Order: sequence, then structure tokens, then C-alpha cells
Amino acid sequence: MATTPLAALERCRLQFGPAPAATKLCLLRQLAHTKLASARAVERLHETLCFMRAYPDDAAVLAQVNAMLAGFARRADLRSHRAALADSGIAGTAIHYRFFAGQAQWLAQHWPDWLQLDRDDHDAEERIARALPPLVTPAEAQGLAELKLPAYQALDRLRGRDETDAVFLLRRIAAMPGNGFTREAYSDTMDASFVLAPGPDTPSRTAAHFAKAPRVFRHEPPPGLRPELRAELARA
Repeated sequence: MATTPLAALERCRLQFGPAPAATKLCLLRQLAHTKLASARAVERLHETLCFMRAYPDDAAVLAQVNAMLAGFARRADLRSHRAALADSGIAGTAIHYRFFAGQAQWLAQHWPDWLQLDRDDHDAEERIARALPPLVTPAEAQGLAELKLPAYQALDRLRGRDETDAVFLLRRIAAMPGNGFTREAYSDTMDASFVLAPGPDTPSRTAAHFAKAPRVFRHEPPPGLRPELRAELARA
């Protein structure tokens, strides 16, 4: 059976030197313009690129890897399999999670247009409905009591057109009297589910690297053995 470019790249990723580097560069350039057929294949390419970013052969390979990762969210195959790759942490895919209070507030501050409540979580909707009245004004609370709307519909009535339901809810929690522990406890009682939709710079594993780290090009595979902790601590 013929070997695919992706399988060939995976197989040679632990080989280093001028010849393997040239092979990798050729395969990378081919895969940059190849539409992969499955979500699993897209994920395999992503993981291989992340590995090669951490252990590059030379400047040319690293530049090609960085370019492919920077544009990964724009790949046609990624867009085709976006739903299947949700929660993978790959750029261009959504993240569904019950973020902790501090995490949710941080996301709301930095990516307010992309953070929403997960409306498929109907249990959370009931908890939000019970917690919502103390977060709104008396007039708003009276209106909600009269309308008897489900929580997500109530949030749509209350929030501004320029903010998401999650941002509105988190902003009202942040304005509560008391201290951070009070507000965190109140958030925990709701245990809301969130969706962080993919945006231009929303957090992802694709972009998660320390760009200021020194570049070290590999001439041999990274050690595959587990470190002996006592020896490493003594050496440090």
C-alpha cells in the first residue's frame, strides 16, 4: 500500500540530519496544499507540526512549520471537520467547557465577542434562572417574574446588542457586592457551561508556544527515556 505524505512525515519526524530535513521540507510543502480526508488526519498533521516546532531540524523546516501552524485555521480540511475537532484545542475550533470563575472572567475581558453560554446545557439553564434575580435591578427582576422566561431567553432580553449572554452574566457577577470569594462562590452555584468560539486570536494549542525561547536545531532525536529525578535535581 502506498505511503501517504502524512504517514511519511510522521515516520521521519524523529530522523534528523541534512537528508531527513530535506525530506521533511518537501513533505511539509506538499501537505500545505493537500486537503486531508478526515478529522483524524487533520489532527495528526497538527500534532506532527507542533512536535516539529518544538524539535526543528533547521531554519527552513522551522519557517515552513510556523507558516503552516499560523494558517492552520484557514485550511479547507480544518473547516470541513471543524465540528468533529471541537474541544481539540486546534485553532479554528470551538471549546466547550465549564470554565472556572476566574477563567471565565479573563476570557470575557480578552475575547468578549467569542465567549457565549452553551445553550445545550439545560441543567445549567435552570441554575442560572435561580441565580439571575439578585444580579439584576429590581425592575428587571419584576419583569422576569412576570414574563417567566427561561434563563437563556431572559438573558437575551436583558443583555445589550453588543454583548454576548456570557459576557452580560459575567459582568453582572463582577459587579456584585462582596469580595472575590463571594463572586466566585456565586459563579460556582450556577456552574454554567461556556462555548469559546474560534476567533482570530482566541487561545489554542496551535499558537501555544513561547516565541522568545532560544531556537535550538536538532541533530539527533530527543531522548525517549524518562529522566531520573534524583539525578536531574542533583545536577540542577
